[in-house]
Amino acid sequence: MFPAMLQFLLLEEMYQEELSNQRSQKRRKIRKQTAMELPDSQFIKKYGITKGMFSEIMNMIEDDIPMPSRVSSYSKATQVLSVLKWLASGELQSEVTKDVTVAGSQSSISKIINRILPILERKICPAFVLWPKSKDKRKRIRNGFLEKWSSPLTIGIIACTHVEIGKPDNAHLHMNQYDKYSMNVSLICDDEGKFMAVDATHPGATHNSEIWSISEERQFMEDLYDDGGEKCWLLGDKAYPLEPWLISPYRTYSQEDIEFNKKFTSIRSVMTRNIGILKSRWKVLSNILNYSPEKIIRIVNVCVALHNMCKMHNLPDFEIDPKLPEEESVEFDEVDTVHEDAESLREEGAVNREYIKKMIMI
Repeated sequence: MFPAMLQFLLLEEMYQEELSNQRSQKRRKIRKQTAMELPDSQFIKKYGITKGMFSEIMNMIEDDIPMPSRVSSYSKATQVLSVLKWLASGELQSEVTKDVTVAGSQSSISKIINRILPILERKICPAFVLWPKSKDKRKRIRNGFLEKWSSPLTIGIIACTHVEIGKPDNAHLHMNQYDKYSMNVSLICDDEGKFMAVDATHPGATHNSEIWSISEERQFMEDLYDDGGEKCWLLGDKAYPLEPWLISPYRTYSQEDIEFNKKFTSIRSVMTRNIGILKSRWKVLSNILNYSPEKIIRIVNVCVALHNMCKMHNLPDFEIDPKLPEEESVEFDEVDTVHEDAESLREEGAVNREYIKKMIMI
C-alpha cells in the first residue's frame, strides 16, 4: 500500500505543478496580448511610446535581460512594459501592479525596475542622447536656429530643471531655492527640442552656473572656439555667465536691452516647452523620488533618452501638465570669477551678443 500511495502522491504533485505551469503561461500570454492588442492611442497613453518604438527598444536590450528564472516569472517584454508604465504614469509601484498588463506584486515590480533601468540607461542613452561632435551635425543645428529664429551660429539652448526627491543625506546640499529637496538637472537641447546633453548628478543647492563651469560641454565649446577655430555658442538665461561660447541676456535695463531680452527669451522658450513635455510624458519626473541618487540619475537619463526617441519618431508631443510648477532661475553675474580670464571672456561674449542682437532684432 505504501509504495502505491507514494506513487499516487508523486503523480498528484506532478499534476498540480503542470496545472500551475499552464496557469502561469496563460497569465503571461494574457498580459502580453492585453498590452500589444491595445489601440495605438491607449498604448501611447499607458507606456509613453508606440508599439513600433517598443519593439525597437526590445531589439536593443532583449539580449541583456536575464532569462526568467522560473516558469512563473515575467517575460522580458512584460518587464520592460512594467518599467515604461511606471515611468509614464508616475504612479507608486504598488499602483503599477494593479495594471492588468503587469498583474504582479510590489516586490516583483521593484526588482524588475532595479534590473531593467540600468540596462535601458546603458543601451538607449548613448543611442538617443547625442552631443553634436561632428561639424556636419553642428551645421544642421546652426541652420535650424537661423531659419526658425534668425539666431546665428547657435548650436543649442542650456537650462536646468529641478527633480524633487525625498529628504536625503546631506540634506542642506539638496535644498533648492523653493525650499524643497531636489537634484538640479542640466539640459542642453537643439533647435528640434531633442536633448543633446543631460547631467542629473548635482544636488539641488548647486547653482546652474556652477554645473556649467565644470561640465564637459563647456570644455568642448571652449576648445572648439579657441583651438578648433569654429565660432558657435549656446544660449542661456540669466543664471549663466556671459562667455564667447555661451550667450546670456543683458542685466541692464535700457529699453533696447529689454526688447532684446524679450526676443532672446522667445528663442529660449523651446527649452522651457521641452522640459514641460519631458515631465508631462514621463510623469515620474514630476513626483517626489524617494530613491538613491544613483537610481534617480538613471531615471532622469532614461526619460531624457525616451523623450528624444519620441522626437526622432515624430510622435506628437504630450500636452503640458498645467500643474507643473514654474521654475525661476537664480540670477548670476555676467562675469564668472571661477576662471582667471573671466573679464576678457565676458568682453568677447558681449561682442558676440551684439552680433546676435543685430540679427534677431531686424
